[in-house]
Amino acid sequence: EDFRLQTQTVGLAMRYLDSYFAKAYQCCCDIELCAIACVLIASKFVETKVPAVGDLITFTCNDYTRQDVKDAELQVLQEIGWELHFATPHTFLEQFVLVLEMNQVCRKRAEFL
Repeated sequence: EDFRLQTQTVGLAMRYLDSYFAKAYQCCCDIELCAIACVLIASKFVETKVPAVGDLITFTCNDYTRQDVKDAELQVLQEIGWELHFATPHTFLEQFVLVLEMNQVCRKRAEFL
């Protein structure tokens, strides 16, 4: 909410995190650090304005360095095989609204589902 991320970004970050933990045999970083890395990756993939790494670190009470986040980001990307394009429910709804040619009110409601 503080970063005004799109709904799709959050869903994608969750998908990355889920894929990472499903494939990682040995996780050498904690959940919080992996989550921040996934939000950063998803933001780079979807958003036009990406949150600064320093701003993301403040949510962890400054427990990590920029290098920690960069290392975690690379580790997540390698573990998920650099597969960044996942279909999310939000992506489906966007396409569904377009196909049905729904009005603006319905589009806004679908955005928050």
